[in-house]
Amino acid sequence: MFWQFLIIGLISLLFGFWLGGKRGRTVKREALNELNTKSLEMLEFKSRVNALKEEAAEADRKERMLQMTLKQLQESKEQVRSMRQLMITQGKKQYIDESYLRMKAIKSHEKAIKATSLARKATEQLKRWEAAVPAIQAMKQTNDELIEQDAQRTADVFDNRRVNGAHDVVRRVSNRDSRRLAKLKSSNEASGPAS
Repeated sequence: MFWQFLIIGLISLLFGFWLGGKRGRTVKREALNELNTKSLEMLEFKSRVNALKEEAAEADRKERMLQMTLKQLQESKEQVRSMRQLMITQGKKQYIDESYLRMKAIKSHEKAIKATSLARKATEQLKRWEAAVPAIQAMKQTNDELIEQDAQRTADVFDNRRVNGAHDVVRRVSNRDSRRLAKLKSSNEASGPAS
């Protein structure tokens, strides 16, 4: 009877080993599956963390690029503002220069008109004088003839008078010398204005 218990015990032991092994394999398989699942989850989590890190780095890089772009944009705006101011200044200067040149051109045109008018008047006056010259020459010639006749009469009067001394002799002077002598001033006449 003891043998029966022993055999039953051995069979139970073998059955327990087999059942325990089977159960252990199942638990081991489940544990491995769970470990693999956890590992996959960990890998996924790590992958997500890396992706988030990369996104953060990309966002940081984009932020730096945005800051740099904004700075360049601000500098460009300043340059555009300076260029506009320079263009306005140049435009005003050009307008002033053009106005000054226009004014000079108008003045030059007015001077040219005045000069043309003066030249026309001078030409007309010259033509009038040229027309009057023959009459003036005739008058001058008549005047010269009268002066000469008067001088001749005076000379005749002096020639007829008796001269007492050698120093009292009156000499005849030509018309040209006579006119020259008539223009001379006496040395005892006042040469300046009376004070």
